[in-house]
Amino acid sequence: MHTKQQKTIEAKRALVIPRHYTRLPVEGETDLVIYGVTTPAQFYSDGKDTVYRAICFTRKSFRPRWHYTFKSEAARQSYITRDVAARTEHQATVHARRAKRYQPHTLVVGDVLVSSWGYDQTNVDFYEVRRCVGKTEVDVAKAPSVVVSESVGAERVIPGRAPDTAGTWRVRVNGESNSATIDRNYARQWNGQPCHQTAWGWGH
Repeated sequence: MHTKQQKTIEAKRALVIPRHYTRLPVEGETDLVIYGVTTPAQFYSDGKDTVYRAICFTRKSFRPRWHYTFKSEAARQSYITRDVAARTEHQATVHARRAKRYQPHTLVVGDVLVSSWGYDQTNVDFYEVRRCVGKTEVDVAKAPSVVVSESVGAERVIPGRAPDTAGTWRVRVNGESNSATIDRNYARQWNGQPCHQTAWGWGH
């Protein structure tokens, strides 16, 4: 993170951390930063028991993840250990998903993406891949829908060829599924089968 940005976060965080808290050591590779009481003079008594407090942040945030009170130092350390392990596992999962999402797609020029959308009716839009840009983006053009069969209130459609003069726009492709968000709608790679849509005049 940029040094200036990190300093701003740390300055805001300092306003939240109680003055008598000091940073606690945390084992393992983690982005968690934890502060708490460390000496008997700082421990808080609720009139019956001595309690131990701690507050936790991520390295990039000044808002606490949690700020808890514990009945013993052992209980506090046990919770911190579990939280660090859970955070590490969560981040590993997020990184793995992100790596899949941004892996190179396998679309080629001429492939078609299809979007099925609508409320109280089903609309189908087709998009023809005109150009592959790098490993994660493509330029697409809107392709016409061709009706191949009809029934009461419904049609089955396949894509026609997009006109050579059709405008194109660039979209990022999820390499794991060869899908993209086009015009705010989810579009997947067309599987070659006719798609169902609501017939003209039957929608709401």
